[in-house]
Amino acid sequence: MISINYNKAIKFKSGKGQVLATAIHHGHNVRSDLLKYFAINQQDRLREEDPYTGNWTNIGDHQLIIEQSRFECDLNRQRDEAIYKDPSQSWGLKVYQKDLPFHTHQSIMDYYDYFYTFVKSFLDSQLKKHSHFLVIDLHSYNHRRKGPKEEPGDIDLNPDFNLGTFYIKPYQKWSKVIECFEEEIKSHDFVVRHNVPFKGGDFSQWINKNWGGKICALTIEVKKIYMDEWTGKIDRATFDKINNILGSATLKAKSILNEF
Repeated sequence: MISINYNKAIKFKSGKGQVLATAIHHGHNVRSDLLKYFAINQQDRLREEDPYTGNWTNIGDHQLIIEQSRFECDLNRQRDEAIYKDPSQSWGLKVYQKDLPFHTHQSIMDYYDYFYTFVKSFLDSQLKKHSHFLVIDLHSYNHRRKGPKEEPGDIDLNPDFNLGTFYIKPYQKWSKVIECFEEEIKSHDFVVRHNVPFKGGDFSQWINKNWGGKICALTIEVKKIYMDEWTGKIDRATFDKINNILGSATLKAKSILNEF
């Protein structure tokens, strides 16, 4: 059995400040011992991952990037759903040919537990330094699911930016922080909506539930307008523009945090 090297799976850089930026679906790596069980191919995996989002974490004072694929372990799902066992969990894609051996399954669960223990320890340590803290949970999503040459999804249901704010409590307390992102995005003529099509995954929900009064976990889903979701080719100009928008909004949000 090959265990997960946590130091390679979790790329973490800590600095000074009140903002952690995360990209937990950035990764494409898979343990070599899992590949023999896979039914899914590399191209299908890549299409449902969030390529390049790790680069956007440069907006944070602290940066956390997951290098392992979500198809190995989805850290944005509840523990008992972190391994995709049925196509209904993974966009109709069959991930594994058969059930994983117990020891392999357990090692993946150990990785899941390690990640959440690591994040908890970090957030607790930051609240000893700061009265309030912001987690920016960065993701991307597909909008050409019918095929590479088909029309993209309806803009009303597939906005350029989705702010997952459903689980942020108390919302009113954090509203000015959220507005920094919404207003900055709109100022560049991008379409932004709250909780459409996503409310925020289990990772941000877990943070908001446990530290909601002192930590805000804002999920930002960016439609894959910065890349071709079928080939993986990046549009560097659009990618950099989005990075600049997120960076500017984060700076404004930090000024709000300082007022708490």
